[in-house]
Amino acid sequence: MKFPWMPKGRGDYWPLLPVGFRRKGRIMPVNPALLVDTGADGTVLNIGLAAGLGFKSSDLAEESSTVVGGKTVLYVPSRPDLGEIQIQIGRAWFQLPSLRFGVAPVSLLGRDLIFSNFELRMTPSEFELIPLRRKR
Repeated sequence: MKFPWMPKGRGDYWPLLPVGFRRKGRIMPVNPALLVDTGADGTVLNIGLAAGLGFKSSDLAEESSTVVGGKTVLYVPSRPDLGEIQIQIGRAWFQLPSLRFGVAPVSLLGRDLIFSNFELRMTPSEFELIPLRRKR
């Protein structure tokens, strides 16, 4: 699957991937474009998307995290059953291995999902996600 880099403003282009989400089998009304970020351990969505994924503030616990430039607070589902979320990339659905919410305006798709499911190739104008062949 090839995706063109998308304009982010002021002449900048980023590797943004449009995705969908479903939780416990129900498709959620949240369809952001996530920054493909091989420097991020996992998926971090803007906190504004939490409600659209069915999370209340009482469902999320604060945790401290180290990021480029220092420390930040992230919000993680407080019970394991709250995190049963799948992400749609192209036409396929994948179990989201991790999920956190943060206050940064950009949502990130991290390497735990990317490299467990795809080979990633990037050029100056596009990126490609090549599904890994599964051993049987």
